[in-house]
Amino acid sequence: MTDFDDGLGPGRKDPLYRKGASALQKGDWDEAIQAFEQLKDLYPDSLAVTRALETARLRASVDSGQRIRGKRTTVQFGTILLRLVLVGVIGFLVYTGGRLIVERVRPLIQSAQAAQQLDQFLTDGEALLKGSNWDAAEESFNAALAIEPGNEQALAGLERIAQERQIVALYEKAVALDAAGEDEAAMATYSELAALRPRYRDIVARMAEIERARSVEEQFAAADEAYKAGDKRAAVAAYEALRTQNVAYERALVESRLFELYMALGNDIVQQTPPELETLPEALNCFSKALALQPRSQDAGLERQLLKLYLEGQSAYYAENWAEATAAFRVVYDTRSGYLDGTVLRLLYESYVRSGDAYRDAGDNYLG
Repeated sequence: MTDFDDGLGPGRKDPLYRKGASALQKGDWDEAIQAFEQLKDLYPDSLAVTRALETARLRASVDSGQRIRGKRTTVQFGTILLRLVLVGVIGFLVYTGGRLIVERVRPLIQSAQAAQQLDQFLTDGEALLKGSNWDAAEESFNAALAIEPGNEQALAGLERIAQERQIVALYEKAVALDAAGEDEAAMATYSELAALRPRYRDIVARMAEIERARSVEEQFAAADEAYKAGDKRAAVAAYEALRTQNVAYERALVESRLFELYMALGNDIVQQTPPELETLPEALNCFSKALALQPRSQDAGLERQLLKLYLEGQSAYYAENWAEATAAFRVVYDTRSGYLDGTVLRLLYESYVRSGDAYRDAGDNYLG
């Protein structure tokens, strides 16, 4: 037979111990003594069993009210009679003194012993409760109540044990709901637990994680709604905000849609008629972000390269660097002659003309 050691010795988990404790509470001293004597044979070194047996015997002796009765003997002989009288007087005094001890002194001693045992059970119960050993603490408080029914400290201890068990049960329920993905039910249970024990274990972190998950889901829903409504800019802003919150959430879908949206926004700018040249850097940024999402995309790479060359040619054109301008515009034109609604063709032509003028003004009539 095995049992844990909680500092009071083994035996407290034995069914005989609970039988004895129950008999103590009912006032059945003989049954309690019999149970604890059997336990004493099984666990001779158990302090808990020894105390329980002493308590049962103490209660039994207090209730029994046993008294010592003297025995009288009458003898007819004078001398012997005198001696017997003296003995009788002495015996009477002893008897009276014994009764005084039994009726007054012994109850005081027994009361002191009971108070000491009561205090020990209460001390043990508090220590065990503090160590979260609720079963053993419950046994100690019940043993205290067997000595003094209605003891407020023992009753308060049992009430605290019940509350601790309720808190643990709520935590385990909330964690199970959380693991099952039932966020609403888990949050409600965590909130109920927080009302009883605001910072119990990791509930603050768990509640914050549920809130973050809710926020991410709401952000995704907003982005999805904007995407389906065709609001490209709002959808891009919402998807990028979602990636800031949780880059792993629906990653493949989010990145695919962002690529699509960035390409669409860039093409909208490049293909508008007439083109708004001041918005071309924004289009270049869109193509660059699309390419970052899908580095192997030929479409994104081509659109970014054409627009980059055009902007380089435009910069050279305004700097009157006709050679660089014509070189950049020529590549764009050869790739897509109608680029920017014919703007590239016009600038290429003007760059050639200006280049020729520059050669002529320099007295160089040969372009080779």
